[in-house]
Amino acid sequence: MLAYQSGKQRLLYPVLVGLDRCGVTPNGITWFSVVLGLAFVPTYLYASNFGLLLTAHLLLFAHLVVDGVDGPLARHQGRASAAGSFTDTFGDQIVIVATALAFAVAPDFGHEGMHPVTAGVYAVLYCTAVGFAMVRNALRIPYRFLLRPRNFVYGLMMGSAFGWWGAWDTLFVEGGMWIFNLVLGISVWTGFVAIRSRLGQTTPGSRSSEPASGEQV
Repeated sequence: MLAYQSGKQRLLYPVLVGLDRCGVTPNGITWFSVVLGLAFVPTYLYASNFGLLLTAHLLLFAHLVVDGVDGPLARHQGRASAAGSFTDTFGDQIVIVATALAFAVAPDFGHEGMHPVTAGVYAVLYCTAVGFAMVRNALRIPYRFLLRPRNFVYGLMMGSAFGWWGAWDTLFVEGGMWIFNLVLGISVWTGFVAIRSRLGQTTPGSRSSEPASGEQV
């Protein structure tokens, strides 16, 4: 992870210097990436021709590119913090939920979309897994590995939009999404077990023998 960050930092150095000189802040980059991601939604939903459909996916791609700059910029400016990381994660979840809803309700020009249940389960599991990851980090029991499949999902749906999967479209989209949902579901369950186990490790006398009113055990 550290080697990846270091390599990315060196690769983006000229860009980071330019952004710093222009007074751009990491939080500004974060919210700009969110705007790009959200701009995908109406463009995609109302795409009536190939040009608009292409524009929608270019906006989503731009969101991913810009989203990868805020962290390196924060480190370059000496502003890296837990608050900044939280803001970045929050922004990502907004876009993930919005795009999942768009994919679920847009079986129109060139794009088959995905079943609403599939999209809903994906959005809930993804956000829960990321939330549990943050809690686990705070409890110092981080995940050893956590798959965040949003890039794969975006690629999968772009392929569906432009007809790359042909007659296999439904199998690719629904099958692929449920594989991701299964992996995310496992991450959520293991995260829940780990967090509950850590919270249960209280010192003697720190918790009364009788549960408080309304407390679940």
